Amino acid sequence: MTALLDAYKEALSLASRRTGPQAGGRVHGSRAERDVASFTVDALPVVAHEALLMVAAMLGDVAEDEPPYLLEFLIRDGGDVWCRCDLVPDAGSTTVSVTVSPAGDEPLVRCEQVRDLIVAELNELSWD
Repeated sequence: MTALLDAYKEALSLASRRTGPQAGGRVHGSRAERDVASFTVDALPVVAHEALLMVAAMLGDVAEDEPPYLLEFLIRDGGDVWCRCDLVPDAGSTTVSVTVSPAGDEPLVRCEQVRDLIVAELNELSWD
């Protein structure tokens, strides 16, 4: 299973480098930064997606929502940044890959900053 997941992650990484614009042109390949397997949520994809949807609504505007495997939103906290979260089931949990791209002429934002923001907001949620 681990080898299969590693191969899938590598295929996603290669595909993202070849395709250019993604998700309806919101996250632009030339100015995008992708963090494959950015973080793991200790929940199945349906639950992880709902939690990420709540975080996205708190941070900005949801643009594209394909439960439970894709969520794209505009973060309006300190400059507009498009964020795409791809969710992959991973042995009872969910691995989330994060792609970020500045909206318009906004300066580039590091993927790690957005990841840390999302994780901090996820940790504030009540998971009971």
